[in-house]
Amino acid sequence: MRKMARVWNLDTQPYTEEYRGQTITIEPEKFIVMDPNEAALFLKAFTPVIKDGRGQYINPKKLRMELYTDKTASSPKRESKFQCMVDGEIFPTQRAYDEHVLKKHMNEIVDKESKEAFEVSQGDL
Repeated sequence: MRKMARVWNLDTQPYTEEYRGQTITIEPEKFIVMDPNEAALFLKAFTPVIKDGRGQYINPKKLRMELYTDKTASSPKRESKFQCMVDGEIFPTQRAYDEHVLKKHMNEIVDKESKEAFEVSQGDL
């Protein structure tokens, strides 16, 4: 899950601004989705006040930011893989790895006490 921001245009007119070399247009009462940090910078960016002959603002900045969690953009899942250091085989679970060690490499464990301790810890695999 990833944090995202919606930048809403609360005005009844479309809002257009040049920001970091891009022209950003937000339709009236609609939003655009941005990274939260970029959205904060976009909202804080200075835009000159433009008035018409009657003193009315031509393009007021009536924007609001709304934070939300994007559940569709899941973070990449780390796959658990267990690799045998002797022969390089890869196993999906710890149990499969332990069975492999028990069957293929038990004779390579030189310490008798360690071998017995390992067998006891594995129970009846």
